[in-house]
Amino acid sequence: MTRPSPFDEVLVWCRENAPVVAASLRDGARPDDIDELDRTLGYRLDPTAREFFETFNGEADYMIGEHDTSPLLPIGYLFSLDKIVAVRKELGLSHHGTALGTAGEEAEEFSDGFLPIAGIDSDYLYIDMRPGLRRGCIGYWNGEDFETSGALWPDLATMFSDLLAALRTGGPIMNRRIVIEPSGAIEWVHTYWDEA
Repeated sequence: MTRPSPFDEVLVWCRENAPVVAASLRDGARPDDIDELDRTLGYRLDPTAREFFETFNGEADYMIGEHDTSPLLPIGYLFSLDKIVAVRKELGLSHHGTALGTAGEEAEEFSDGFLPIAGIDSDYLYIDMRPGLRRGCIGYWNGEDFETSGALWPDLATMFSDLLAALRTGGPIMNRRIVIEPSGAIEWVHTYWDEA
């Protein structure tokens, strides 16, 4: 028996424990739409990234019924394929551009090799698609300080496995922990508030 992917497991957890978040998650993208993103970017996404987008094609960042949506990730809302292209355009990134640096390295500008997958305001979580052994790792762009974190996770599957553990246990991820509200929404609370 094949174990479900961490993407599917997170989706099931949301349906069972955070229905407001589950309702905000958009159905996965069609393979043809992911192929179109590949063509737009000028490179082919790895199988894990394709599986991620086949499971999640972004989430709503507005009201659902009587409830504000709350982001699945502590960094912000998942982006749809269309939103990814729009964010890259807003950032002035050229498609088929030159990606400076090596995957997993810190950077002082948002590189053509960064694929933003989630965010809020000017902060983004991204797949580092620059060349190198850590290609496909996950990093964080701090828009206020104009810097990246380097590699936080080796890939999307590992990140979502850690997310699933945080959702199930209330443990920390990205310096935040989850609070499940009676409405079925979630709130991400900074862990430093635990120490106060």
